[in-house]
Amino acid sequence: MMKEMSIRTKDNQELILPTFVENFNILFEDEEFGFKADLKLSSLILASLRLEYVFETTVPICKIGIILEGIYFVHEGKVNVQYDPPPKLFSDMFSEGSYTHKKFLVHEFGSYFGDISYIFKTRNYYSFTSQCINEKMSKIFSI
Repeated sequence: MMKEMSIRTKDNQELILPTFVENFNILFEDEEFGFKADLKLSSLILASLRLEYVFETTVPICKIGIILEGIYFVHEGKVNVQYDPPPKLFSDMFSEGSYTHKKFLVHEFGSYFGDISYIFKTRNYYSFTSQCINEKMSKIFSI
């Protein structure tokens, strides 16, 4: 795949980028459609990555009712996805106290989310929280 894309420190140690390229190779290469990103596009994607700091399982990575500011990639760990059934009254639609979170999906490493909200500028109706595994939080990047 893109092993030549690895970036090294002065001490010749590999950085996190090669594992990101392996986990999310669909961004860089799609054999079905004959797509392969050139070095410039790959560099732009990797240079745009932001590490999202996730410290606890109760604080959402992305809040409900907002247009997301990026696409999120689960590099390590798991992310719970909760759905909030629509409120009975329209006036309660964006009142946080009126929601009851119902977990219905778990994103594992190699998954991504937020693409629909970000690309189409639509409100996000899901809550995403990190799942703590062996006291280790998920590692999530956004672009």
